[in-house]
Amino acid sequence: MALGGRAASAKEAQNYLTPVFLVVTMAAGVAMVPGARPNLALDLVPITGPVLALKEALRASSIPWLHLGLSTAASIALAAVIVSWSVRLLDSEAFCYPGLVRAGWGRFRVWGPRPIAPSALEVMAVFAVCAAGFILGSKVFAGAPAAIGVVGPLVLFVLLPPLIHAWLGDYPAQSTLHLARPDRGSLLRAVLAIPLAVVASLMIGDLQPKLPHSPEEGAQMGDLIAAIRAAGGLPLLLACIALAPAICEEVLCRGTLLSGMRHSLGKWGGVIMSSFLFAVLHLSPERFLPQFIIGIALGVLTLRSGSLLPAVILHFGHNASVLLLHEWLGEGADLGERTLTMQLAQGGVLALALVGLWFCCGGISRWVGPKPHPRSG
Repeated sequence: MALGGRAASAKEAQNYLTPVFLVVTMAAGVAMVPGARPNLALDLVPITGPVLALKEALRASSIPWLHLGLSTAASIALAAVIVSWSVRLLDSEAFCYPGLVRAGWGRFRVWGPRPIAPSALEVMAVFAVCAAGFILGSKVFAGAPAAIGVVGPLVLFVLLPPLIHAWLGDYPAQSTLHLARPDRGSLLRAVLAIPLAVVASLMIGDLQPKLPHSPEEGAQMGDLIAAIRAAGGLPLLLACIALAPAICEEVLCRGTLLSGMRHSLGKWGGVIMSSFLFAVLHLSPERFLPQFIIGIALGVLTLRSGSLLPAVILHFGHNASVLLLHEWLGEGADLGERTLTMQLAQGGVLALALVGLWFCCGGISRWVGPKPHPRSG
């Protein structure tokens, strides 16, 4: 329905829908490849992820709950986006008479009004390009200096695709990427929210069940941080580990993703879906929940201010604070077995941090919309 709604005639809709069956068949056929096993990247691919997870559940001695859960969540997220977009198309006149209101896309449009934001399915395609490029293309920088190896993939595969998409789609930068000047109050709220976001992130990470760690993974991260620090000291380390991810990830997640999801799913749908994809982008089950919560705060702050800058400040402050705590305190002492009282105290601190973070980000009051349609949802 979603693809057919973009066609100018019933004949054209049939041409759009026919390749869908081929895509489904090819995606499911990945499970037939010898040695194909589920992993965190394939879990995010619709059809392929669930099929591989089910195959692994049938052949392995234990059920892969992580892969089943992540692939199911990714499939539900995609289904929610497509169904919501289809409903919106059915409610609009553009579905009944598409040939009268549009022709072409973006800078290749022949006539018709310029949309103020892309659709949800369109920005999910941009996210897929970014995620695939970041996962596969990071190997290109394997032999580069540590700083370039960190910043290069972020700029090339996370920052550039949404910028190119906004330019080719001829979307207004203010409504699509939230590139606007914020008010001073929003900047102040972003600064005040930094310690609350750090406390919430650390408390969630400490309270959730611990997953087994690979010693090699921890050693590689430690070596990377040490190499960057040796090359340029603490300023270069903050620029690579805190500032570069804050800018690149916010342009993608609170720019393109949030605007497209909000355009198709509404305010709350846009915040939740963009936060989910933001957490998925890090490919870390242990960091998923903290990143998801922080993503919601960043999305609310962006819609509250109408600008991307407060979210960049909060994101940078969170990353920098966590990095500095790691540098000063190391891995931290082993607290041993925690009593119920300690867990309740941590839960209380987490609740206070979340409430404070909510009020600092502005809650749901006076959310700012795109300039061309200030009264739109």
